[in-house]
Amino acid sequence: MCASFASFEPLPVLQVLDLGFNGIESIPLNAFHRNNLLTLLALDGNPLSSVPFEAFQHLNTTLRGLSIGGNHLLFLP
Repeated sequence: MCASFASFEPLPVLQVLDLGFNGIESIPLNAFHRNNLLTLLALDGNPLSSVPFEAFQHLNTTLRGLSIGGNHLLFLP
């Protein structure tokens, strides 16, 4: 299953997002490109094998918490 990350584009003031246990297998590089105020993101319990650095790079001054437990991660950038 792949979430439609475009659904979050019209939410530019979104600060907390919990996508845990949603069957997300991959994260597009531009998944959160319009969510510049995101401070907490939970991706726990999804069958992710990697998390692309590019999806979070622009959040380097706002993102304070990234929860990725219970995944199938093989590599972290």
